[in-house]
Amino acid sequence: MNDPWPHMLSMAVGGMSTAGREADSSATGLLAKAWLLHRGAASFRQASGRPLAPPQRDRRAICPQVVVPFLGAIVRTPLFHGVLPEFLALAERRGWRLPPEWLPQVLDVVVSEKILTPAIRRALGTVAQWLAAQEPRWAGFFPQRPGKRQTRALVPPKGAALRIYWPELSRHLWERSVLYLAQEKEAWLAPNSPLVSAVSQSNHPWPDRLLERWLAVWKGFLTRQPHQAPKHFQRLMRVVALRASPERLLAALQECTAQPYAWDEHIRQMRDVAAFRARMYEGFLNG
Repeated sequence: MNDPWPHMLSMAVGGMSTAGREADSSATGLLAKAWLLHRGAASFRQASGRPLAPPQRDRRAICPQVVVPFLGAIVRTPLFHGVLPEFLALAERRGWRLPPEWLPQVLDVVVSEKILTPAIRRALGTVAQWLAAQEPRWAGFFPQRPGKRQTRALVPPKGAALRIYWPELSRHLWERSVLYLAQEKEAWLAPNSPLVSAVSQSNHPWPDRLLERWLAVWKGFLTRQPHQAPKHFQRLMRVVALRASPERLLAALQECTAQPYAWDEHIRQMRDVAAFRARMYEGFLNG
């Protein structure tokens, strides 16, 4: 069997045929892409010689170097893993794709963190899909095939509660719902309240009015319960750091003088994520 690596190299870099006429011949480029292939196609090295079809060509431009350090920080820092969907959305909005040498680490994050959505699969593109098909640990990249369909009654059983599946709600309906629910301060206090479920399960950006209402409740909670940070409030703080306007959140945290010891680490993490997102936005504006 001939050495498959030259073929793999040309195919993974840009969806090329096995001729690889446009492969990057620079030493740095080849090293990076060989590392990509070493991780992304390890199983192919033991193949029996069956030719591997190239991925469909991704014609989007590779994102500029100015934003790549943010991608590196996201995949290397567990605290920033939750920022990856936003990074990919910003890149897709500008018509960019990821540098191929970063795809293995990105696949590791999206599969392990279970943050795969149709939008993320679309943003990662055809080369990531091709790589995921070569590596068993990335099998979670592909949506599960639906099982046998069961006919369900249109009318729920007597006494059954109607539930809203918040991730599927449009941004407009979600905003109207959470702003209505957030009118009552007590709605933030119960771990399983409809409001806490709505903001925890959805990836929609928070409107400024929702952030203002949450901050008012949160600051009061710091005063009333300084020695314990409830788990659902810890979860809400992580969500706020990922979904609210980073500039407005950082300004509010700067004004917050009460930082009890029990809350200190959670506040620091919230500030770090918001500050990272603010820098990332600036990088995309300069890109």
